[in-house]
Amino acid sequence: LSLSPLTIGSLGFTVLLVFLLIVFNRTQRLMTGDRDRFLQMNKVHSWIETTAVGSLGVCALSFLLGLLPPLLRLLTSLGGPGRVFIVVATLPLILGVAGLWIGTERPAGRVLFSLFTLIGPVLILTGYLWLTSLFVGQNPPISAQWFGGMTVVLLLFSIFVLDINYASPHRYYRGRLCRSYLVEEKGKSGTVESRDRLFLSSLDQQTTPYHLINCAVNVPASKNPNLRGRSSDFFIFSRNYCGSLLTGYLPTKEWESQDGHLDLGTAMAISGAAAAPNMGALTSPRYTFLLAVLNIRLGYWLRSPKNKGRLLSAILGFPGLLYYFRELTSRMSEKTPSLNLSDGGHIENLGIYELLRRRCKYIIAIDGEADPEHTFGGLINLTRMARIDLGVEIRPSLGELRLDEKRQTKSHFTLSKITYPNGGKGLLLYIKSSMTGNEEEFLKKFRADNPAFPHQSTAEQIFSEEQFEAYRALGEHIGHDLFKKGLIEQPEAVVSVKGWFNGLAEKLLD
Repeated sequence: LSLSPLTIGSLGFTVLLVFLLIVFNRTQRLMTGDRDRFLQMNKVHSWIETTAVGSLGVCALSFLLGLLPPLLRLLTSLGGPGRVFIVVATLPLILGVAGLWIGTERPAGRVLFSLFTLIGPVLILTGYLWLTSLFVGQNPPISAQWFGGMTVVLLLFSIFVLDINYASPHRYYRGRLCRSYLVEEKGKSGTVESRDRLFLSSLDQQTTPYHLINCAVNVPASKNPNLRGRSSDFFIFSRNYCGSLLTGYLPTKEWESQDGHLDLGTAMAISGAAAAPNMGALTSPRYTFLLAVLNIRLGYWLRSPKNKGRLLSAILGFPGLLYYFRELTSRMSEKTPSLNLSDGGHIENLGIYELLRRRCKYIIAIDGEADPEHTFGGLINLTRMARIDLGVEIRPSLGELRLDEKRQTKSHFTLSKITYPNGGKGLLLYIKSSMTGNEEEFLKKFRADNPAFPHQSTAEQIFSEEQFEAYRALGEHIGHDLFKKGLIEQPEAVVSVKGWFNGLAEKLLD
């Protein structure tokens, strides 16, 4: 393979810049005592680093262009670029089915899933070679002028007309959730009607408790040093205000006026959008590109009212193709006119953090995450973040919630003290999906037939009637345990929240 002058030039320039990087880095170490000169040197260092990466990219692109003719000949010998592209496009399905069949606990299954990392770039390359063979070959189906015109029209349509929120499974997911949960009974006939378009700002102000819907705003490109390693921040929807500390809190009606699709159903779907290319602290760079290419995007791009009235922000804030490329390359920050939101569990899975921020005295947390070994990942993550961010101390005692040899626990719940930095106190009642052995026979039989119960994979989204009833019955059983004699002096008596928690504290705390 002969090297082009462009390749040789960019390669030599890259080598020179890397050499300068090494020199500047060593010089910086000798100048740590001179703050001004150190900062000035650091800017030069950053510029050289950026230029080195750019020139290396040019070099790599030049190599790739030189390889295109032999690659095209190779694909032609394998049956043609079109057939090869179709085969590559089916690889994710084949690898996924094979990996699930073998199981991730086996090395072969893990290897199959790890191959997902390679599919995205190969899919784009084979697609490009297929289009090259069609439109740059000897007998293209349309003229270059028509092809160029169609490309421009499609590009403009994708940027300014196509809403990528509607080009993803988000809308379908939202519709199914609303159909299942946002309904109300009309009259005495038992007729059920949908409340699909229920705006957050119109929720009943007399109803308690005040509803907070937890989400994560994905900002992997943020310059905020407090978010390093998290790639996201907390974001809430509520009746009066929506937002986060990072993006600012603004009245809910302003968010709704800026984005006509925002309502309770949309907020609920965002809060449960577990599958997305960017998933906050859970993001896997290996799969980001592939998930975006395969359009596995349950998250939502929400237009921020912060830039309302600005013409440029109105044009660039539309969630079109440009935002898809931001999602594809993880170039999202809090400064863009539209914000990328996903499941609140992508930063804190129990939804307690915002209650701690508000210094709540009595908190009930129901942990339904898939945790078959009872490692309490969600709770431990919460205690860590609460201590770092809010100065709140929670030290749960989890001995009675750990599994024994029969994979049962001694209790379904535990009570922990909350100590706020201002000296305030609170109580956290933590309820864990678990089996203690005193459940009804239906639950014991279901557990015998399904050993993973009650921690079956959250990827299993379609429940049978028996499975749905098993989880409902277990929740009812745990609820009865919380009000049984021994914990409550008079279970039939009406007590206040404060009185009930104080009664639990007397029995459960040392």
